[in-house]
Amino acid sequence: MEAAHAERGSGPAARRNGISNEMVAILSMGVAILGVSLASWTTLHGSIADLRVELRADMDRPRADLRGQMEQLRSDLHRDMEQLRSDLHRDLEQLRSDLHGDMEQLRSDVHGDMEQLRSAVANHVEELRSDIGALDRGVRTLDERMRAVETRLAVVEAHTGSAALASTGEGGEA
Repeated sequence: MEAAHAERGSGPAARRNGISNEMVAILSMGVAILGVSLASWTTLHGSIADLRVELRADMDRPRADLRGQMEQLRSDLHRDMEQLRSDLHRDLEQLRSDLHGDMEQLRSDVHGDMEQLRSAVANHVEELRSDIGALDRGVRTLDERMRAVETRLAVVEAHTGSAALASTGEGGEA
């Protein structure tokens, strides 16, 4: 009987050891649960580590792609800026050349216009001199005629005055 009690974990033998079979079974189940939990924990920890590795890889790929795109953009921008600088330099040189040509043409045109103006002014001055000479001659002729008229008038007055004196007998007017 004692043996039957010992198998069940009850009776005087089990009580002597202080642990019943039920307790041993509960402890065994607890150890088994702990083992399963530890295995699950290890599996979970491994899965988390794998996810971290995948996440890093997933983050590194876009980061590397982004770095590559940024390098490509930087390269394209540098190339475009160099092309723009070259085009601008060429356009400025062309503009400078065109401006120089236009300035030379303008200088030539102004010089030609000044020569024409100088010639026209010289012609007008000659015409004015000629007109002034003709006017001067006309004034001299008119002056000579006026003197001739004055002389005749003086002669007429002298004769008229002599005749008036003779008719009145006085030196006054008739």
